[in-house]
Amino acid sequence: KQKEVMAGAAATAAAAAGRNSPVPIGYLDTKGKEFAKLKDRILLLERVILHTIGFELSIDHPYKFLVEQVKKMLVARQVEYITPPPPPSSSTSTAAGPSSSPPSNMAKMTNELVQYAMNFANDSMHTSLCLQFNAKTIALACVYMSVKFTKVRPTEGKMWSDILGIEMEALASISMQIMEPLADKK
Repeated sequence: KQKEVMAGAAATAAAAAGRNSPVPIGYLDTKGKEFAKLKDRILLLERVILHTIGFELSIDHPYKFLVEQVKKMLVARQVEYITPPPPPSSSTSTAAGPSSSPPSNMAKMTNELVQYAMNFANDSMHTSLCLQFNAKTIALACVYMSVKFTKVRPTEGKMWSDILGIEMEALASISMQIMEPLADKK
């Protein structure tokens, strides 16, 4: 099984490197010179990657930071909808009374922002962002993307960089890297 995986990885690596594999993918001779060279190259690059990340294989996830940031912004009333959602119609109330009405705008905003930020955080896992930025910075960028997606703006004319406390270069880089794979899917 390991030889099959190595053979496939070696042929794929050769194709990705722009070289035409001397044999079709899946038919690399595991006893041949090409296989041995590609195997050694893969093992070398694996060691380089491990050395680069300091053999630290545990990664902090941005989820807890993004929930904290959304709650912080809402408690401090730093954000508002660009266009306030329409008030709930009276036809949605039932015999149970007002307690069965839809959640308030603040609860709706919290749920939307957290959900979209979580989605963006999940998408960030398909990139190398965790090697480039710490989890809190990624979380702040995910929150920024979620506020843009839900059409929320800062109150009192503040800037997003002031509210989130993130550098614009990092924000732009993270946002672009998260959106890049999504754009490729379409």
